[in-house]
Amino acid sequence: MDEDKDFVVVTVSGDDRPRILAALTKILVDGKVELVDVEQATLQDFLGLSFLLDMTRP
Repeated sequence: MDEDKDFVVVTVSGDDRPRILAALTKILVDGKVELVDVEQATLQDFLGLSFLLDMTRP
């Protein structure tokens, strides 16, 4: 990975509901945070999300 970047991993888990991913990504976009990667897993009605964020500011 690029050593000049300031990466953060955020993990969210809980009950799966419609529009959770959309709501979280909207918060990131509004905050001008670059979403590098996202992984989503569901088991029954349980949701696990992991975000790799680039917090580097220009």
